[in-house]
Amino acid sequence: MSLCLREISVSDGQTNRLGGVTAEVPAGAFLAVVGRNGAGKSTLLDVVAGMVPPSTGTISVSGGDPFPRIGYLFQNAELSLFAGTVAEEFAVTWETSVSSVRSRLTEVTNLLTSVGLNNISLGDTPAAWSTGLQRRFALALMLARKPEFLILDEPTAGLDRASQALLVNQLQTLHDEGKTIVVTTHDLDTILPHATHVWLLDGGKLVFSGSPAELYASPSCLETHGVGLPPSLRLQIALMRAGLLDGPSLRSAQQLASDIRGAGAGGEAAGRIDLPGEDTYGFAESSVANPHPPTTRVMDARFRWLSITLMTIALATVHHSGGIMTGLVLTCVLLIWLRAKFRTIARWTVPWATFAALTALIAGIHVGAPFHRNAPYGFDATMAARSIISIIPYWCFLQLGQLLVTQSTSLQVQGMIDGLGRACRIPHRIRHTVAITAGMVFRFIPAIGAMYQQQLRAYRARTQPKGHSAASFISVTRVLAPLIIRLIHYGEATTDALTARDILNSQIHYEGLYQTTVSAREWILFGMTLAFSLVIWLSGRFLF
Repeated sequence: MSLCLREISVSDGQTNRLGGVTAEVPAGAFLAVVGRNGAGKSTLLDVVAGMVPPSTGTISVSGGDPFPRIGYLFQNAELSLFAGTVAEEFAVTWETSVSSVRSRLTEVTNLLTSVGLNNISLGDTPAAWSTGLQRRFALALMLARKPEFLILDEPTAGLDRASQALLVNQLQTLHDEGKTIVVTTHDLDTILPHATHVWLLDGGKLVFSGSPAELYASPSCLETHGVGLPPSLRLQIALMRAGLLDGPSLRSAQQLASDIRGAGAGGEAAGRIDLPGEDTYGFAESSVANPHPPTTRVMDARFRWLSITLMTIALATVHHSGGIMTGLVLTCVLLIWLRAKFRTIARWTVPWATFAALTALIAGIHVGAPFHRNAPYGFDATMAARSIISIIPYWCFLQLGQLLVTQSTSLQVQGMIDGLGRACRIPHRIRHTVAITAGMVFRFIPAIGAMYQQQLRAYRARTQPKGHSAASFISVTRVLAPLIIRLIHYGEATTDALTARDILNSQIHYEGLYQTTVSAREWILFGMTLAFSLVIWLSGRFLF
């Protein structure tokens, strides 16, 4: 069966990640999807795998056949491991018990051996393995579901040559068995010799669709769209200019050696082929980003932090409804003034709204004796409204907190702490340690949110294609448990990085992190937030 894509577009409201892709994945194809970073390769795979719904367009199967069973191995596939042991991972994959997995030991062993994992026991813990072993194990779990349609996003990234060869041979075997395979890659020399079709994406658009041989015959296409030439193609071009080859093509090492030995065509063909320039080693001049892009003035981080801190303190000191509502209005004004993104505001509003709804329900519902001796059964809307008003400041804290993170870096935070310590005449060693600690905390907090979203996506990739309900991805244990493990590894890696670079004993210069002149906008912001803070405090104390 063929998979047909018709005018597939994906937009996040600000940018078009995919723009009108129309193509067909033939049955039994080995399709390689190539393109520069950010070209839309991963987004396209997410759409095909059902992870991301297209903004416009449709995906269908030719001939009215049922949609194929899809196996999806995305980038950083090690994140899809959320159980404790090898046996538990297979139990999740097969939707069975661990004891049932033990009864299928031969099948498990064959799957592990097929990806080069020998001498692995069912009680081993994948979380303790290296990244390369974890990725191979994730592939084995995908194969355990016997998918008809395999989608792999950068499967060879981070693997050594032996592991890459083992993986590619496994994919070739699966293709020979009739499986349809779609692979994104930057390693053209490793994947393209096995591919039957190639798609080249650039800027979310499909700019080339054909065979690997056709793509290699047009090396300028790779250059124009920022992919660069793979080593084998650069070597062929050099040999052509030396008169040893008559044109570039998808040659194996043995075929290239044979063609060189039988050379006699000279270099005439080189003049008829659109080749990159002599000094090109991977990217055409037109595809290189502007080294001096236009810059826009960003608000000084010190003024941003000082202003938002004033607002936060003022909100924390009021407990009357009048002051709280005033703080809500002025927080919204500040969000508009600082041009906060609507998507970010919404992302923080959803969990708060969930918490607010539960709080209001608990506060307003009356279940009679013995919990409410003097109240009948029913719902008190007044109590529910009061509970919501009482937690409105927490929404303001969330939004002000994300404003602190916006357009600030951990190094700027370190610089502010160091400057404050210098003003207070704190010894260099102490303020240096405190500044670095504050910078690491600032870096760590937003990383938690990013890791959680990655872990959630990993869980969905393993559960959605199996027909689980839409709510299955909220399983706490299967998302938070691996998240905690990742956070521990993240902390260990950060500690190792600090030690390796000897940061604690190094002199860090914070000059140039902030603007040399203070604009009128900074002073207006400071004055406005100072006035807001006073209004909030006064409204909570005297006006209501």
